[in-house]
Amino acid sequence: NLLLSIHDKVPGLTISSSNGTDPNAGLSIQLRGINSINAGQGPLVVIDGVPGGDINSVSREDIESINVLRDASAAAIYGTRASGGVILITTKKAKIGAANVTFTSELFTETIRKRPESLSGDEFVNNGLGTDFGYRTDWYKEVTNKNPFSQRYVLNANGGSENAQVYATATMRDAKGIAIGSKRKEMGGRINTIFKFFNGKAQLSTNLSYNQVDADFTNNDIFNMALVLNPTETPYNPADVTGYNVMVGGYEYWNPVAEVMLRKDQNQYKYLLASSTLKIDLTKDLSTSGMVAVKNN
Repeated sequence: NLLLSIHDKVPGLTISSSNGTDPNAGLSIQLRGINSINAGQGPLVVIDGVPGGDINSVSREDIESINVLRDASAAAIYGTRASGGVILITTKKAKIGAANVTFTSELFTETIRKRPESLSGDEFVNNGLGTDFGYRTDWYKEVTNKNPFSQRYVLNANGGSENAQVYATATMRDAKGIAIGSKRKEMGGRINTIFKFFNGKAQLSTNLSYNQVDADFTNNDIFNMALVLNPTETPYNPADVTGYNVMVGGYEYWNPVAEVMLRKDQNQYKYLLASSTLKIDLTKDLSTSGMVAVKNN
C-alpha cells in the first residue's frame, strides 16, 4: 500500500510484483537506470537519515514526507549505492499538546475474476482421455481459497510537552492469499521521541522501529498441476495416515493439495532500525549534532 502511494507521486518510478497479489510476493522497484523487472539496481532507501532501510518496514500512516533524488546529487551524497536513485522517507514526530490517539482498520477480500477453463470429470470420461476413478474433482477449485479474507490494524498515539514528546505506533496485519497455503502475518511498532535539556540548548531525538513477519509460502506449480490432473481422481484418502491421496510412482503427476498441506515452507523476517541524534546549540546561530544508528534485517 505504501509503495502504491509512492508510485502515484513519483514520475518514472516502476514497481513490479514477482507473484501477482500474493501477500508474500517480492517487489522490484526501479527509479532510474535499467527499467527491467529482472534488474537488481533499485533505489537506495533512506529512512530518517539511515541508509539501507527496507521500504516494507514503514507503515504509510507513519510517513511525514517522501522525497526522491534521481540525479547527480544522489551520488554526491550517498556514493555508488545511489546509482539507482534515492528515496528519502521521513517519519512523523510527536506534536506538542494533549495525547492524541487514532485507530485505523482495514478489512478486505479477493476473488478470482476469471479462471481457466478445464474439463469436468464427465467431459474427461466421455472424451476417452483416461481412466475413470469414480470421483469428480475440480482441481482448480481445490488449490484456491474462495474469497480469502485479510485484515490490518494500526494504533497510534502521540503528544507531549515542550521538553518531552512521544510518537508511538503499533501495527498488525494478517493476510491470506488466493492460493492455498499462502499466508502472511506482520506485527510491528515504532517509537519516535524528542527530549530537550538545559533550557532547550540540547535535544535528543530517537527513532526506533521493529517489524516481524511470519510468512507461509505456497507452490505456484499447483496451478499447472490442477489443469492437467485427471478430474476423476480425488485429493483426499481417509485410509492414508495423512488423510490425502498421495500419488506415487512418478514425477509427472502429483496431488497439489497434498503438496501444499503436507509440507512447510516458512520464513521469518525481522527488521530493526534505531537511531539517536544529539543536537547541541553552541550559540544562537550555530549548532552541532551527531547520530548513532543500528540497522539489523
